[in-house]
Amino acid sequence: MPFQAAYDESHGVLVFRFEGVAGAEDVEPFIQEALRLAGEHQCRRSLSDFRGAKLGLSTSEVFKLTERLQASGIDETWKRAILIDSQTSNYGFHERVAREGGHTVRVFTNHDDALNWLNWQPIPEEQLGSDLAG
Repeated sequence: MPFQAAYDESHGVLVFRFEGVAGAEDVEPFIQEALRLAGEHQCRRSLSDFRGAKLGLSTSEVFKLTERLQASGIDETWKRAILIDSQTSNYGFHERVAREGGHTVRVFTNHDDALNWLNWQPIPEEQLGSDLAG
């Protein structure tokens, strides 16, 4: 399964666009490229666009994917958005397994929603000011 990888400077995220069928043999090349780009740009926020692809992983392979990512260094310090055409079971299953493993990952069907979520950061309490307290 071919994929394109780039750093989107305007949004400050790593972007991966997948085409065809994403199978188990494609995981390692993706991991290597993600780690390379993350190191080069000091960025651990990624948007994986699967709208032009089909997930060709079995349920057990999807379950093991989080462990594989964790072992490689794509771990709970990353924030990952997955963009798809419509909610499908394997993507949702991956999200549940990853989140249960402590990863920050979410599946989206809207590109802007995915980018907004990736770039959202809570305001620290000390920056909120005392006038909000009443």
